[in-house]
Amino acid sequence: MSSIWFCDEQIKYNLFHPPALRSRTGGLPVIYDDVFYTGMSFGDAKIDPSLAEYIPRIEEMYNAPFVRYLGIELVSMTADEVRTRLELRPELLNSHGIGHGGTVYTLADHTFAFASNITKDATGQTSTINYYRPAIGKYIEAVSRRINSSKSFETFEVCVYSDAGKLVASGMFTAFNVRRD
Repeated sequence: MSSIWFCDEQIKYNLFHPPALRSRTGGLPVIYDDVFYTGMSFGDAKIDPSLAEYIPRIEEMYNAPFVRYLGIELVSMTADEVRTRLELRPELLNSHGIGHGGTVYTLADHTFAFASNITKDATGQTSTINYYRPAIGKYIEAVSRRINSSKSFETFEVCVYSDAGKLVASGMFTAFNVRRD
């Protein structure tokens, strides 16, 4: 229960600006003051300046063929948090016309991949995901936060939200840090 509550509280505090700022976009949520959910490209992502030396790694993950095929967009990245977004196009929906569970999981998984590979090579070791409501709307957004780190493993919580800010799914993802010695 604390995991679900944590996600809901953080999204209200970090993602949505006060109603006065939302009025500029017809009520849609805004991230930072300048990034809106239309026509994003890698250059539009808000990347913390402290990560400048890792831009080539980040861009390589962004340009992975599967990621580009699906249209996953990087919204923002800091050392502690990664936000991505995916438009729910018709080919990503299930037979009920809602975001396919595999679509939701894929966005969560790649958001975790971004977060765990910013400064070093890592590979997924295990993951669990819980679904809470259908993925409906124009897009879904995932937020990954590191919750534990050791020499060999890192654990991340990833929450996926609808475009209305509703929690669709949350998961725990563990990465094995690849050492090349």
